[in-house]
Amino acid sequence: MAWSVWGRDYTTAELTNSTHTARCKMNEHTVLRAVRVGITVLNNPTFTNLSMKIFSDKEDDTKGGLIATSTNVITKSEITTLANAIKEIYFEFNDVLLHGSLYYHFGLTGTGHSFSPTSTIAWKKAWPNPIYTLNLTTTLVSSGTAPFDLHFIGADFNGI
Repeated sequence: MAWSVWGRDYTTAELTNSTHTARCKMNEHTVLRAVRVGITVLNNPTFTNLSMKIFSDKEDDTKGGLIATSTNVITKSEITTLANAIKEIYFEFNDVLLHGSLYYHFGLTGTGHSFSPTSTIAWKKAWPNPIYTLNLTTTLVSSGTAPFDLHFIGADFNGI
């Protein structure tokens, strides 16, 4: 389906368990206050709300234990009341300290999701996007390897 090049669709289990995660490392110690992501909805998918979780990184580069959960949840009606939409949403955190030397996994989670291949919710891919131009080709065939749309809002932390 052509829609999949713009985002990664969620099945019921994947949205409940934060299966799709963005693995990343901060450039320096950071106090995380919020995360902004892009969400796409196609043909009025069924879900109640979304939140974001931060996980540690295991030695094999996979998702580890839960570190923090966003302090807010975003309801479906806050994303859109239309059948189709693309929207940037914000998840807030209570000043989570992220070490610049460690990797973390950021994952969406949600409730009330009922997957249908013709009616989907997806985490938008950051393609094409000038923020991610390093080593990223803009050919359509390469769009599936683009990272998830993820932006951090935080502050420097010099006391770690």
